[in-house]
Amino acid sequence: MAIAFLEQAAFVVLFLFLTQRYLAEDRGLGVAFAGYAITVFGLTKLTAQTPAGWLGDRIGYRTLLVLGFATSVIAATMLMHAQPPAVILVAVALYAVGKAMIGPAMSATVANLYDEANRGQVVAYMNLANLGAYLVAGLGGFMVIDLAPAQGVFLLAVALNAAPLLVAMFWLEETAFAVAAPAATWRWRALPFAELASPHVLTWGAIVLLLGLGMGLVAPLARPYARDVLDMEIRELAPYLVLPAVLAAVCIIPCGRLADRWGRVTPAVAGLALGSAGLLGVALTADAWGIMVMVSLIMLSYTLLSPAVGAAMMDVAREETRGFVLGALATVQGLGGAVGPAIGGRIYEALSPQDVFVVAASLLGGAMLLTIAYAGRRQLAYAFSPVPADD
Repeated sequence: MAIAFLEQAAFVVLFLFLTQRYLAEDRGLGVAFAGYAITVFGLTKLTAQTPAGWLGDRIGYRTLLVLGFATSVIAATMLMHAQPPAVILVAVALYAVGKAMIGPAMSATVANLYDEANRGQVVAYMNLANLGAYLVAGLGGFMVIDLAPAQGVFLLAVALNAAPLLVAMFWLEETAFAVAAPAATWRWRALPFAELASPHVLTWGAIVLLLGLGMGLVAPLARPYARDVLDMEIRELAPYLVLPAVLAAVCIIPCGRLADRWGRVTPAVAGLALGSAGLLGVALTADAWGIMVMVSLIMLSYTLLSPAVGAAMMDVAREETRGFVLGALATVQGLGGAVGPAIGGRIYEALSPQDVFVVAASLLGGAMLLTIAYAGRRQLAYAFSPVPADD
């Protein structure tokens, strides 16, 4: 949790400052260049995540974490001193490579440290740490973004990346299969693409792709939707979002326990149903109080989905190739999140704001049906499987 909190805080501090002030104003490169930096970061991270997970399976997840944070420290230092725009983009890409190493290594380590009976709750705690980082670093960043000296922000980002590097080096246990296996059995194997052909991996990959697309569609809509449909500024709408945020913080740990007690499918189906209903509700109301209720449903959806889906992805990844598979699944989900905003913006302009939420709700509904079908197929398979005598 300490590593997750520090890593997310470092990312929020650095990218909030880069994209909202430094590139466009301090360096005079314009808003478009800030967009280019975000695109470079997203594409590089998506490309690097799966190979990074494969590397972690071979050299160890703690080693991969150390490499990832060391790369992030170097990239943040480069951004502090970089002058030509091309060098800035190279530093942003390097930072994305560091982030790509961190994600699969963290997920695989958590999966190896905790068995299936506790993973839902542990994933919930990790997400709570991430939410705390976004709250502290995000709110703090918005408060001081116009006043903080650039050098101070970059030094803070370097320190926040160096801190989890030290935690990983001195306090984190190495759990990778590579540590116990003879070198000849694992070190020089090619990328194990056959692992991705597993029906379980394929199904959960399709579910997280639909989920990423659905939520990505509405990502760029908060401010324009508030203005065009609700006739409010985002600052006027913000107080109505406090209750949903508190609800999510209170419910995420109990929802993680549900994922361990009831299995991954039931909370996932419930979360997808609530998310779909909340998105449809947003499309049907133009009242701020109604929006508060619908956003509360969406946040409840998040608290149910996040531990269940995160634990399910850990469950279907074999220990020997866990980093590679988790990296690939994160890439698929990230692809949905990267493509979704562009599609959502296009629907917003070509059709209507409400249509974006209807399409997003439909995608979550499709993911829900796929999850139900997956559960039904597994139960049918178990019904025709031999039962050991000990059971």
